[in-house]
Amino acid sequence: MVAVTLGTVTRLARAVETGPCTGACLRVGPLSISGTFISDPAAPGSCTPKARQKVQTVATVTDAAGNPQSAVTVKGRYLDSYGLSQTVTGKTNTQGQVTLSHSGPACRGTITLLVESATKKQWRFDRTVGSLNASVIPLP
Repeated sequence: MVAVTLGTVTRLARAVETGPCTGACLRVGPLSISGTFISDPAAPGSCTPKARQKVQTVATVTDAAGNPQSAVTVKGRYLDSYGLSQTVTGKTNTQGQVTLSHSGPACRGTITLLVESATKKQWRFDRTVGSLNASVIPLP
């Protein structure tokens, strides 16, 4: 186990030994994350139980030469400063992009997406290159 910082929170994670990827390698990155604060109509701009947030992350998957890869299943996990641990999955389109989304209570601090895997038959996920996490703080 190792301590890693994702967003603004330090967590314990299992270390996985990796080596250079050769052959058919999938790379993730860049990640583009955005968050929207949705006010409680009775208390605009306030952190109430009815306030919500929506977060979207667009991930791009390519091969080692930078060519977009379609039909790749990307699995990620949204984490926040309090206890959110939501698994999300999606498949890349013909441009190699997938959109992963989260909706939940607002005012939970930093929301981070951690990419856990990218899978396609006879391809390997290259964890040594690219972007595997991105963070946003949806503010009122």
